[in-house]
Amino acid sequence: MLPDEIISEILSPALKVSEELFSDTSDVSPFSNYTPSTSDYLLVCKDWLRVATPLLYNVVVLRSKAQANALQQVLKTNPEFGLFIKKLRVEGGFGTAMHTILKSAPNITDLFISLSIYSSDGTGGLCKGLHLVNPHRIILVDPNVVRPLKNKQLDALKTALFDCIRSWCNLRIFGYPDIGRYYNLAEWAEKATELSQLLAQTQVHTVTFDSLDSIPHWISTLYSIPSLKVLRFQRPLGDKLVSEIESDTQLKKLAKYTRVHKPTHMEPDIAPSLNPFFVPLQSASEEIRETVWRRVLFFAMYTEEMRSPTFSRRTSELYPSRIPVLCVSKYFHRLALPYLLESLRLSFNITGLAQLLEKEPHLGSFIRRIFTAVIPTRSPIYKQAILVVFRHIPCLEVLAPVADSQLSITIELFDELGKIAGHSIQKLSVFLYDTDSDISLSSLQRFTNLHVLDTGGDIRLSGEVSRGTFNVLNTVQDLRIRESILIELFINIRLGSLRTLVLPWTLNGKHAVEDLISVHGQKLHHLTLGPLQAGSPVLDFCPNLTYIKLLDQDDLGKLTPGSQHHALVKISSAGLPKNADPEEVRVMLDMYPNLREIELRQFKWPTTEREISRSNVVPLAESLLLKNIKVFDEEGRQWIPRLKTGNRAFTAVHNALCLEREKFQQTLADYKYPVLTLPTEVTSEIFTRCLLPWPQRPEFKGPHSPSFLLRICRQWRDVALGTPELWSTMRLDIKAHIGPRLRADQLRSLKSWLQRSGDCPLSIDAILRHASRWQALEICLPLHNLRSIKGSRPLLRSLTMGTNRLSLLTFFNPFYITLPWSQITSVTAGLYVYEAAEIMRNAGALETLTVVVHGVDGPIPPISAIPPLPSLHTLILSPSGRADESMGMSALFDALILPGLRFLSTHESFLGRDSVAAISALRPTGYLLRIRIFAASASRGVYQKAFPHTQFVVEEIGEEDDSD
Repeated sequence: MLPDEIISEILSPALKVSEELFSDTSDVSPFSNYTPSTSDYLLVCKDWLRVATPLLYNVVVLRSKAQANALQQVLKTNPEFGLFIKKLRVEGGFGTAMHTILKSAPNITDLFISLSIYSSDGTGGLCKGLHLVNPHRIILVDPNVVRPLKNKQLDALKTALFDCIRSWCNLRIFGYPDIGRYYNLAEWAEKATELSQLLAQTQVHTVTFDSLDSIPHWISTLYSIPSLKVLRFQRPLGDKLVSEIESDTQLKKLAKYTRVHKPTHMEPDIAPSLNPFFVPLQSASEEIRETVWRRVLFFAMYTEEMRSPTFSRRTSELYPSRIPVLCVSKYFHRLALPYLLESLRLSFNITGLAQLLEKEPHLGSFIRRIFTAVIPTRSPIYKQAILVVFRHIPCLEVLAPVADSQLSITIELFDELGKIAGHSIQKLSVFLYDTDSDISLSSLQRFTNLHVLDTGGDIRLSGEVSRGTFNVLNTVQDLRIRESILIELFINIRLGSLRTLVLPWTLNGKHAVEDLISVHGQKLHHLTLGPLQAGSPVLDFCPNLTYIKLLDQDDLGKLTPGSQHHALVKISSAGLPKNADPEEVRVMLDMYPNLREIELRQFKWPTTEREISRSNVVPLAESLLLKNIKVFDEEGRQWIPRLKTGNRAFTAVHNALCLEREKFQQTLADYKYPVLTLPTEVTSEIFTRCLLPWPQRPEFKGPHSPSFLLRICRQWRDVALGTPELWSTMRLDIKAHIGPRLRADQLRSLKSWLQRSGDCPLSIDAILRHASRWQALEICLPLHNLRSIKGSRPLLRSLTMGTNRLSLLTFFNPFYITLPWSQITSVTAGLYVYEAAEIMRNAGALETLTVVVHGVDGPIPPISAIPPLPSLHTLILSPSGRADESMGMSALFDALILPGLRFLSTHESFLGRDSVAAISALRPTGYLLRIRIFAASASRGVYQKAFPHTQFVVEEIGEEDDSD
């Protein structure tokens, strides 16, 4: 679990309001953006609720009466929340609730008040509560600078504010109302003088201005404030304002500001090469070198940006001329030239390109995109230049206008373009004209890779025609027709891949439009058209249409399909029909059961409570949200319902949220998680491998416990319960002094684990029942608790009793417990020397023995002969305190024969007077891999000489370091 301080740092970026936003005095509040409430973070868990509540209430922004009423109710129920409020931004009057809010927030240091008050706004609560706070800073804003408001509510607020400013002893910073460019008005000059006289009666030391076009003449009235130290200009100032400040000695001394940043050309910080003969990539192959340099030049020539028709071709500091790159070397010229010619913008310079291509025809193969501006194509000179260019661009992919003015070409030029680039061109936007001939079928057949066609003109298809019979332009997916006369042409062409059709509102002949849609409507997914006739049947012709864009504002009400249209998902309209009743629009939209989005391209959401109450789109958007239809404005922002007063509004929002919740629940229910599709055997193996590595054993509860898997989902629970290996290792901490209820819970958990483990060998950290399946045993409780353990233990191999003193004699008393010493391979314990000897005498299969030897108070019992231990490869003997003869270890070494010993760690005093002889008496038949001697008095050379053929390490460690 994370500490509260860490959780606070994680949540702060999402919950805290920046100083820049809080003090913003723009005409449109920065808090009018349409985003979900940050209070949702408090609903995650109790820890987040506890930590996030002070962060949420640190800065409070009120933009509607409903928000003020809601905050009032919260502070009445939880008055301690008011102590968290340090900054308060009030963007209206908001009635009597403001008195309760200000009364509950005595710790306010920053107060933002909007003077945009209308006669319908109630400022009584605000006026009454202002004297209850004592802020350090106040910011006033009046966005209505052109026509200042005049009403009783605003006058009352100003009077209350002026009285409080005189009495606020903590006030030090005053934010001047945004006077903008209207400061010369007599009314504003009078208001500024009045404020200056008021501030002269306070301890204000800083006055801030948000924006100024020029330094007003009345600013000198602020110099009379005795405590004034700084006049701070919040926004960067231009050279004109700076010069005005510099010319006023008093203002220059008080003013604090920043200049408008002027972008400068940033040269790359690259150190010159120390080797003038250095050649980059000299050792690389030619293929690799060329590939790398091509990629570098791709970015150096900003090729990707040039592929956009709207990208400016004018040189700038950010995008300098590309020609110098070609002049670096012949190698660069060869590699960079294709990027220079890939995307061209042509206007009157097309004649120069034609001359270049006539001299060097091979350059035409580099041209992929041509964006055309205004070209007088009817002039013979430019017409001939276009013909020359078309004859030299065999790889052209895009021919499109820079803006909306198409390139006008004749049928002859169109034929020539098809012959040369018909196989490669993918996007084509041209205006066709020719008074002498019609376009032929063969001309269209040459464009075999065309995907987007945008065309206009006054031409027809030559020859006899019939609807939808000509099998040409089969690759066209996006078609835009700019002239009505062309509709007849495309009615007669099959257009097998057509998916998008755009018919501008300038088209005449509505019946011809309907004929075109009736022929190709079955294929369409996207349709743009307008204006429509009332009762237009276009949707009946397009059963697969998912998106329709209506060009006229009134077209939304003219769509009347004969039956429900189930494919339509999105409608884009210029706006709602004029004088439209939201209820009628909502009923009309019932004809589209799968509609999910409506875009209003010429509408912006209202930003204030007053504007929202007057909008007819807002109630429609909220009612449509109940049907899971989202409404977006011209900036792509979805309307999110605001908090409202009254049960009816609350019910509408509640229903919308319930509908959204049901949608998400259904989505989750239908979703099939890939991990749940794995076979049971695979999932079971994954669970098993997630256990702690042996000899570690999991506790009953916690993230490393198998019981954690039971709470994920039902399928994982079934798999975990059916995997006995998960429950065969456990750690149970049984304490001597615990209550009966906790002990009963431990026993219930243990019983469940043992039942789930089936017949698997057990590894358990406690002395309990089921001893017949013990594989590893760690004793961490008083031995008298072992009395109830009965039966054999055929699988027991490892025994750990800790390093504290335990009476091992009880293990050989049948009244307590009998262990199968003959099968035990590992023992760790704190023992007397004679107890260690007894274990060695009984545990013939012993492989590892670790003993912390304790001193004996009194005579040491004699140690009888111990049978050889051929399997014992590791022997670690260390004293529990200071080693002395009371431990009797020399007698133990005299009785030991360890032919398989590989690692020995012991205190030198345990070996007797002749340590080398004592080690030799153990009779190891192989090489000792390591010997560790504590408190060695003999040097390393002594042991090295005694065991010249043995791989070992002697650690000569002093007595004081024997804890290692």
